[in-house]
Amino acid sequence: MNAGMRPPRFLRSVFTRSAKGIDAPVDDAFYNKNYAYDLRGIAPSKHYRKYGRERGFLPSQDVDPDAQALLGGLGGGAEADLSPAEIYEKLCRHILVHFPEYDGFFWTFLDTQAPPVAGARRSYDEDQMRRRERLAEMSFTLGGRTCQIDQPSTDEFLSSLSSSTPVFHGRLPHGFWDALSRTFTIRRILADQFSQDPADEKTLRLAIRITRAIAPHTPVLFENVISETFDIANKLPTDLEIALAFKSFPDGGPGIFGSAAELPPRAPFVFEAAAECLGERRVFGDAMLLKRVVMAGEFNAFIDTIRGRPVLLIANEGLADFGRRFDIPNCLFIEIPPFDSQEFRQQILQRCREGLRHLSDQSSRQTPPIVLTRCGGSFSFWLFGQLHAEFPSASYVDIGQAINLWFLDKEGIVLPGGLPWTAGLEKQLALNKLQEFYREKLRIDDFKSFHIERHGVADPQTRWRSGSRFMDYARLLSRFGLMENVRVCVERALEERPDDPAALQMLSRLS
Repeated sequence: MNAGMRPPRFLRSVFTRSAKGIDAPVDDAFYNKNYAYDLRGIAPSKHYRKYGRERGFLPSQDVDPDAQALLGGLGGGAEADLSPAEIYEKLCRHILVHFPEYDGFFWTFLDTQAPPVAGARRSYDEDQMRRRERLAEMSFTLGGRTCQIDQPSTDEFLSSLSSSTPVFHGRLPHGFWDALSRTFTIRRILADQFSQDPADEKTLRLAIRITRAIAPHTPVLFENVISETFDIANKLPTDLEIALAFKSFPDGGPGIFGSAAELPPRAPFVFEAAAECLGERRVFGDAMLLKRVVMAGEFNAFIDTIRGRPVLLIANEGLADFGRRFDIPNCLFIEIPPFDSQEFRQQILQRCREGLRHLSDQSSRQTPPIVLTRCGGSFSFWLFGQLHAEFPSASYVDIGQAINLWFLDKEGIVLPGGLPWTAGLEKQLALNKLQEFYREKLRIDDFKSFHIERHGVADPQTRWRSGSRFMDYARLLSRFGLMENVRVCVERALEERPDDPAALQMLSRLS
């Protein structure tokens, strides 16, 4: 909402009414932890009174004035005596009754890749992976303008990395948009059903907190993370690449949503989030670039390219021996927690700054440091945006899950049930000479047998077994006791698949 504009009457009754916590004491430790990006040296109490309260910041973890006021406006009863968690639960009940009319919350980008028949997944070979895919199929409309995802060949990428020009490969991959689209679904309900102004920052912040109450293990929903990421993306110089992916990979097709013949239900919410996050950019990078490097058999060439440079690796404990595995003599490792790194982002950022200062002091102009991350695409992007401002001569590459094949002996890299030992996977192992790698580094003579004995074998078809998003809605609604709505979702699941055993079982329980 523009400064000086008065909110609509309903908004005035919700967002400016007197309520417990509107002038609550500010918890300095809480405020510093969550809003350090915005403080810029201002004391927490002063910042909250001058800026934070108007923007929907929280004064402490014990009160959420906007959620409290909204619940009161909806007839929430004695909301003054409720904790924020209790308020969010009540708001969830008000909002979830609109599912599945606002369909798309439970669509994932993997759903757009599922082949129509078994064995119909698109086949990849190393020559195809080295080349660009067709740009026309990677274009999309965003805020009325045509945008495209540029896909350099792997040779172009490696050549850029070997030059003296800094490389910036910061990714906002499909998991990021998956989380945001759920949040924007909730924001649409707040706007359409409860007269909240969708342009008001408070409405988005409220949608984020409600979505986190629904999906508590989504790291991008930590307080202020989305706001900071949007701000970094909008301020990032246009000569620095923002790499995008709206699809799973490599099982889908080359289109913006993979092999989907038409946009999935969540697409409008994805693009609504992208328009706010990405500003006026029209050309983006390929967030799947490092996976293409692996599938082209060129990851060893990537390592050779960076071996002579100081390397800062930011990852969890499983990759602590990265420097030794790849014979990189000047490698500094910064460990992050295995989960919820975003919650500790300021402490991690400070350690990264100290590490880069140390490496920069050691390096020459010809060999500036390279920062590698494996800590979630959106968190890597957040770190890169912050670090580049202070260390513009360094290169930044989010290697992501592309590096997993070199750490398969470590716990936590492979999901329970093991890897699907398919022709495609074995081809990648052969192309990247991984049998030799594991034999030399770990004295494992037959890595496939070693891995199967340790982790088992996954069924590659399990990821394609059809499930019903309506049953996902039913389970969620059941958590909040909305049983009449559960029945609606179960009946819709049975319309899609009359023999769905999960739907039949739940319908029997409801009856």
